Amino acid sequence: MSSVEQALVACPNWACAQNNPTLNNRNFHELAEDGTANAEGFQLGPMVKDGVSYRVRVVGTRLTGYSRLNTISGAALVGAYFYVVDQGQHVLRVNINGIAAVPVWAGPKKGELLESYRLEWSDPVADRIQNLCSTPPLEKPQGSELLGQKGDYTLVFENARYDAKAKTVLPGDRNWFNIGCAGHALSKLLLTGHHPLTGSAKVIEQQATLKMLVADYCGDGTPFTVGGEPLYWTSSNGYMPFFANPETLEARWNEHGAVCIGQPRLKTTKSTIAQQTFPSIDAAIDEQCAATRPPSCDDIDVNNFDSALVVSGNPINE
Repeated sequence: MSSVEQALVACPNWACAQNNPTLNNRNFHELAEDGTANAEGFQLGPMVKDGVSYRVRVVGTRLTGYSRLNTISGAALVGAYFYVVDQGQHVLRVNINGIAAVPVWAGPKKGELLESYRLEWSDPVADRIQNLCSTPPLEKPQGSELLGQKGDYTLVFENARYDAKAKTVLPGDRNWFNIGCAGHALSKLLLTGHHPLTGSAKVIEQQATLKMLVADYCGDGTPFTVGGEPLYWTSSNGYMPFFANPETLEARWNEHGAVCIGQPRLKTTKSTIAQQTFPSIDAAIDEQCAATRPPSCDDIDVNNFDSALVVSGNPINE
C-alpha cells in the first residue's frame, strides 16, 4: 500500500503546506530529553501529572514520564502536560489530551500497534490553545494518505535523527526523539518500515524514501511538492507495493535524490498552493538543480527499478 499524499513545499525545512509540529509559528521536528536546545531554540522541560513532576522520556515509540519513584505511560498520560521553553525564556505548555493506537502500515512489523498522542499547546501569555500539529487534516478520511494515523494525533519515536535542511538520515541518538504529525514525511518513514524501530531497511533505503517523499529531485534538500498531492510509490526492498497502477512514471530514486525524472508530480497538479508556488515546476527544478539536474527517464516502465531503490508514479489525473 503506497498511496500517500505528499507534505512539503519549497520552503525552509519542513515548512509550508505540511502538517508540521509547530510552536510559536515555528516548525520543528525533534526535542532532546536532557533539555538541549534544538535548531529552532526549543528546550524540553519536565512533565507534570497531578502535581507530580516527571522527566520526559521516549522509549522506542512510547512517550513516558519518569521519576525515581514512579513511571507513567499509556492511558495514564492523559491529563499530563510537559513544558517547552522557547529560546531560553518563553515557557509553553504541551497538554496530552488523548492516546490512540495506530498500526504500522507496511514492512516487517505491519499491523504492530504504535501509540499516537493528541497534543495541544498553550501559551499563557497569549492565552491560546491549539494542536501541536499546524494543519491537522481532520476533514480527510483516515486512510492511505495518513497511513491510518488520526489527523490530529502525533507519533513520537527515537533511534534516528534527520537533517531537516539536507533531507538526510543521521545516526540515532537516544537523547533525541522525533515528532511526526499525521501525513508528515517522518511519520511515513516510521509507518512504512523505513525506520529501525519498524523495519530493517538500510540507511540508504530510508534516505531514498525520504528524498522521494519530499520530492528532493536535486538531492540538495530542496523539496518540490505540497501537502495533499497524490502519489503512488513502491520500494525495492518489497515493503511498499504500488497502491494502484500509476498512469505515469514520476521518478526513480536513490539515497542522493532522483536518479532520473519522468513527469514531476506537480506537472498537472490541481493544488492552488502548488500552482502559486511553482508556476512552472520544470523551470523550478531546472533552476535549482542547474548542471546537476537528473536526466529524463529513458525507461518509463513504472515496474522497472533499473537499480533504483524507490520508484514513484502519478495516479490518473481525474
